[in-house]
Amino acid sequence: MVVGLALLAAPVAALASVIGADIYLLGPDEVVTEDLTLAATTARIEGTIEGDLVVATGSLELTGRVTGDVTVLSHGAVTVSGVVEGSLRGVGRQVTITGSVGDDITVAALGLDVAGAVGRDLAAWSWRLGVTGEVGRDVLGRFSSAVVPGAVGHDVDVEVSSLQVTGAVGGDVVYRASGEASVDASGVAGQVVDIPVRVPLPVSTALRVAALFGLFGFVVGGIVLLWLFDATAAGAVALAAARPWACLGLGLATLVALPSLFAALAVSLVGIPLALAVLLALVVAAGFGSVPMIAAVGGRLLGDRGGSVGGLVLGAAIWALLAVVWPLLGAVAYTVALVWGLGAWLLAGWQLRSRRMGAATVSRSA
Repeated sequence: MVVGLALLAAPVAALASVIGADIYLLGPDEVVTEDLTLAATTARIEGTIEGDLVVATGSLELTGRVTGDVTVLSHGAVTVSGVVEGSLRGVGRQVTITGSVGDDITVAALGLDVAGAVGRDLAAWSWRLGVTGEVGRDVLGRFSSAVVPGAVGHDVDVEVSSLQVTGAVGGDVVYRASGEASVDASGVAGQVVDIPVRVPLPVSTALRVAALFGLFGFVVGGIVLLWLFDATAAGAVALAAARPWACLGLGLATLVALPSLFAALAVSLVGIPLALAVLLALVVAAGFGSVPMIAAVGGRLLGDRGGSVGGLVLGAAIWALLAVVWPLLGAVAYTVALVWGLGAWLLAGWQLRSRRMGAATVSRSA
């Protein structure tokens, strides 16, 4: 899953990069006074970035300061021994925090070690988690093994194969463990809740890896649609952000009307071919109706520097992480994106058709 997400999201920085380099180094006395987006084999940030950092890299070492958020897509090591005043999000093989992150950490990694300080929540999908530092609020996620001798301000809510909690927890410890679990209740201010596991973690992980291949298909299919219907797609992405209520209303009406239309047509022999066409439209809508909305969200995060394709890739990667960490929230998010995006497709198509008909009328008059 981690490697797949890294490969999926890596093209984003290439599409949206302001700086591209084999080795990128920001010296200790250097200051970047705006958001920085870069793609590099190796990135080392020793200075100060007064804004957000978006980086696709083989490895990242951050010993300086970033006043905004850090979004990193890496197939190697990500080390933060400096200061991130905002949130840290992304993908890495090994993520190590010995410095401080002011807001949240949301990552997918093979290994995640937090020896520093996290101001708010730690939400992750990782093979191994170690928290020897301090997390201000909650620790959430899925891990093969999790060891928490550090301090957690609020709750620990995890699904694991093995768990060991010996540190101070300011709230509850809620866990689903398919293997051995040990919680020192004397350090837990709230309750310790052991929820029975219906599906072992390795099985649920295999199912999510299978879902990843569906994610690749969604991204590839979405890119093809953005290329084939470039004018409509560009309008749909723009309308998803500019006219949200119109898109939501039209999308909801369409999703309600299409099944009813299919049922009405399928009862007669003459209507069966049309019913099959409606069914095909429903399948395509369910699979790719969300593309404009997901692309719009990703594009907004990229500062509109990656185009619709870059926005789609980043948006899909973020949605995949959300679906892994919070499956229910991920399902809700996709449903909203589906209704919203489908309406954007239809509204953009109608506007494009109207413009072309108007241009044809003017041409005939001339």
